[in-house]
Amino acid sequence: MNSSNLIHQTLHGYSNGHKLLASSIELDHNIKNILLRESDSPGQEFHQDNNICYSGYPLIDFGYYVLSKTWVAKEIERPGCVWSHSLLIPFTILAHKNLLTYFNPYEHFIDKDIVSDLSINLEPIPFKITNANNINNTKDLSLAFSHIFSAREQAIMSSNRISVFDILVMWEKLWPKLRRSFSFKTWSPKNSTSRPYYQKYDLLLNDDVLENIQINNWAKYIFPEHDDVNNFMWKHGASLDQNKANVYYLLTCWSMLKGKQFDELSIFILKWKKAPISLIKEISKVLTPSDITKSVAYFISTYILIIKSEDISNETLNEIGSLLFSIDPRFLIKILDSNTEHSKNISINKIKDLPIEIVSKLYNEGKYLDIDICEPKIISNAYFWEHNDNNSIFEVIIKNKNLKSLIPINSISPSKYFIDNTSKPELLEVLCDSFDNLNQHWKSYLVENQALLSFKLLHQNENNTKLGYFIISKFN
Repeated sequence: MNSSNLIHQTLHGYSNGHKLLASSIELDHNIKNILLRESDSPGQEFHQDNNICYSGYPLIDFGYYVLSKTWVAKEIERPGCVWSHSLLIPFTILAHKNLLTYFNPYEHFIDKDIVSDLSINLEPIPFKITNANNINNTKDLSLAFSHIFSAREQAIMSSNRISVFDILVMWEKLWPKLRRSFSFKTWSPKNSTSRPYYQKYDLLLNDDVLENIQINNWAKYIFPEHDDVNNFMWKHGASLDQNKANVYYLLTCWSMLKGKQFDELSIFILKWKKAPISLIKEISKVLTPSDITKSVAYFISTYILIIKSEDISNETLNEIGSLLFSIDPRFLIKILDSNTEHSKNISINKIKDLPIEIVSKLYNEGKYLDIDICEPKIISNAYFWEHNDNNSIFEVIIKNKNLKSLIPINSISPSKYFIDNTSKPELLEVLCDSFDNLNQHWKSYLVENQALLSFKLLHQNENNTKLGYFIISKFN
């Protein structure tokens, strides 16, 4: 069997000192040291209580998660002795969603009353998804879950309130990366907060803790089982760091998204600042123009560079641009300056209201197509043509009988654009119509292209005496 599907075991106890007594695998020296330390007695008070302590913690550098059971070795006269049985679960196994369905630790932990033979032989435990266990958990753990995962800081709860099985049920709700990092201990001394050894755990159980039960039960959607929210967390949690408060952030987002509370959701994500890209895209895909508020517009604008064209509709972007222009035009201009692929759709509704400098920049960068130029205010603006380097735009406009007359022709240098033969007649028509005000550069262009001048053109402009004399003089 593949070693990644084998769960290994170790047993620690007293034999002329606390040591490793048995193992189903040859362990690295560093792993041995960690397991030796973690399997030792958790404290003097533990022996007075004669209790069992369950622990869960990762061996990050070695790809294992450890679930262990520690209990007092009453058989040994020497004080402070314990037995510890540990299960080393490969990280690959933690990637199974319903882990406890296929692997129940209780079935494999050594019974604390039968350990006496120090020559015990431990074998690897095969992990098979065909070995389904009938684990029926109907207990509502939502308040406990909300308590534990509301913040990054360590949570301390009463051991009378939840059991190790409850912890494992909650642990199973986590996505693989967070499962691998989450750590707990079901017994801790009264003054555990002042002991550095205990501060590393995400969750401690303590008999003497006074809990504040006034807590927002934001986890009510995950208990009992809810496939939608579980899939949502596994999908978006994959790219998050190991801060356990990310559970709260994701579940809150799921609740707001399910309820289409896009305004509140946008504000929440903007405050979070570390929302996964996959979540940003999922939200943007379901937005419609009617969902756009000031907060939603700022939310989309904040992540505009990571949102692709397939992630959001053009109509939604149109609405966002219109709203932003009405409340904060400088912010909209800042977005357009970011060279986002959405510049056209986010500004098209307000193109005639934008500064001509921005419009010219967008056309030069190819954000707009040639056919998008239809606003007389733009076409007639000298600055636009003086700063436009897009040859195809000039050709499109010059061929449009309704638009070409709007071109401020003297603002354009004849050498700036390449004019093909199919466009020259239209250009010459514009030059003829504007001849009375034509600058010397364009008159020189006419001289250079006099072969295109004809008496037919002269006839069409017979009322333009200046043009007529100009043509006759050039032909003579």
